[in-house]
Amino acid sequence: MTALAHQTWPKRAAIAVTLAMLVVHLFAASKLELDFDEAYYALWSRALAPGYVDHPPMVAAWMRISTMLFGANEFGLRALSAIAVALGALSVYTLAMLAFPNRPQAGWIAALLFNAMPLLAVAGFVTTPDVPLVTFWTIAVLFLAQVWRSGSAWGWLGVGVAAGLALQSKYTGFFLGAGILLAMIAVPSLRRWFTHPMPYVGGALALLIFAPVVIWNAEHAWVSFAKQFGRTGEGGLTWRYIGEFVGVFAGLANPAVFLMACGSAWFVWRERKASVLALDTDGEARRLLLAVSAPTLLYFFWHALHDQVQGNWTAPLFPILAVMAADWATAPASARWPEAARARAVAWSSGIAIALSLFAIAHAITGFLPLPAKRDITAQRLHGWRQLAADVGAIATREQASYVLATGYALTSHLRFYSPNSPMVAQINERARW
Repeated sequence: MTALAHQTWPKRAAIAVTLAMLVVHLFAASKLELDFDEAYYALWSRALAPGYVDHPPMVAAWMRISTMLFGANEFGLRALSAIAVALGALSVYTLAMLAFPNRPQAGWIAALLFNAMPLLAVAGFVTTPDVPLVTFWTIAVLFLAQVWRSGSAWGWLGVGVAAGLALQSKYTGFFLGAGILLAMIAVPSLRRWFTHPMPYVGGALALLIFAPVVIWNAEHAWVSFAKQFGRTGEGGLTWRYIGEFVGVFAGLANPAVFLMACGSAWFVWRERKASVLALDTDGEARRLLLAVSAPTLLYFFWHALHDQVQGNWTAPLFPILAVMAADWATAPASARWPEAARARAVAWSSGIAIALSLFAIAHAITGFLPLPAKRDITAQRLHGWRQLAADVGAIATREQASYVLATGYALTSHLRFYSPNSPMVAQINERARW
């Protein structure tokens, strides 16, 4: 581990960890009951539509495809997500190699660190809108990097399709479009595309893919737009959530990876006054990665000045953080940090994070830790729903009830999913959801 440039362990580790985590995620997917959001989205997948109150429709289509391929059960609903996260490591490797082709280890280190991000390592099999969002977001940035690296105008079509699918996954995809525009401004060699028609064709293609969501909202009193975009102005200005946001963001991304990525961002700051001719391809690559992420990150900082930012919201930034961390670990600009120290930082941070993640998954499946029920999140969210649904169904049958009423979408979704043959379960409030 004395030097990264000539070591083979990053490649071996990245491949082994990616395959191992895929096996672990598929196993966990078959053993754990659905989280309430998953049960809710599973009901969406049985009633496909161009839009829903909470999100665009991609997660419903994603689950429908997954169940068609792998079965209409917990494993079937989650298998496609577990595979997508594993393929995400390949996308991250490819993005790093496009960004820093003169540093072969950067790709393997980025893939390894991607697997070592706790949010993805622990919950990579859980199917929410974040999984397709991260998938298509990364693919869009990958196509943008290909356009930057090769100069091929046709890559803009890939950018447009992937960005449109990201918008179909979650409204956070709008910040991806802003990031692509900022990258075109910040990266000198991308500025020439402002006078070329293909970026505009790609943008039009993205909006065309997103159009059904707009039409659905127009037909339903703009309910989904009002719910999601109405959050941005909630609450007055406060600093109370900023520390929490930074801590949760860094924690879920892996604190070491977060700090390494900040090191790469420091290189951009240090090179800010470089002329176009003085800025090498590594400098342009860093600008691209940072610029495409900046609008999303700035929005979350602004949101944290008003309200809490949920940790999973930042997930689309994680692949780029992994690439930026790999840049710091392998860049000549990091020479003030001995290469052996950087190698140890990569190895220890990834090893510890993966070990802790496997420990958390093992507890989620077996419940071996003696935690109080009120503090065991996995027990509360991933166990007991099938039995509860059976008990409620038995009572409803005994009482000859024609329906069961619930007061929250989480309980309604769990009862509906796990007791399909019992009387109808209906939520008495939030009727727009249904």
